[in-house]
Amino acid sequence: LPIADILKLVIKMIDYKRFGTTLLMFAVFLFLGSILPKEGMSEVVKEYLTFATAGVLALSALFFALSRKYGKLIQDEE
Repeated sequence: LPIADILKLVIKMIDYKRFGTTLLMFAVFLFLGSILPKEGMSEVVKEYLTFATAGVLALSALFFALSRKYGKLIQDEE
């Protein structure tokens, strides 16, 4: 592959890793919101936060997997 294509792959790999890291931090924030006691928070809201946490973690794992995929493509080209 030309160097320009490899650089595009590197940029994609870095971007996906950043997306995954950002979503992982957001998932921690949601999880803390679901387990910390707060007056007036119903069980339904806690369940929504828990499901949202699971969804965000799944997206984070997807972005980390994509980052790993592009990293392997880059190593195969070198």
